[in-house]
Amino acid sequence: MKRLNLFAVLLALTAAAGCRKDRTPDKFVFAEGFTGGAVVIYGVASAPALPVVGGMQVLEFPADGVLQTSTAQQDGWAKDQYFRHQGSELKALREGAGSEEVFGGSSGSIGSCASVKNQYVGEPAKLEEMRKTMNAKLLGSVCKPK
Repeated sequence: MKRLNLFAVLLALTAAAGCRKDRTPDKFVFAEGFTGGAVVIYGVASAPALPVVGGMQVLEFPADGVLQTSTAQQDGWAKDQYFRHQGSELKALREGAGSEEVFGGSSGSIGSCASVKNQYVGEPAKLEEMRKTMNAKLLGSVCKPK
């Protein structure tokens, strides 16, 4: 009986390990001084594809924080990196709740209109304000009402 339980546990662990799906990591690069909500809108046919440099997709955000790309959004796990232009250099940003630099990221879709990923850069106290304006930013970019 103990062998059967051990076998069941090993089988479950093997199955769980096989469920993990990796994706190409993203390198977020924000404009100098940028704060607020940054949005990637994927699958825009008229937009350029994201470059892959050193095994990472490079997401170079314009000053308004809205990046459109023809690249399809990938699902899965990866260790993303975050940077901000600082003169001619890139400054690494800390991520995670309480970091006061990069946090509050999510991905999903806006109905059938667009596949999106968003990230907040700045002070935690302003996150809620950013969430209120994010949909307007997205809808004004590619999801225009007909």
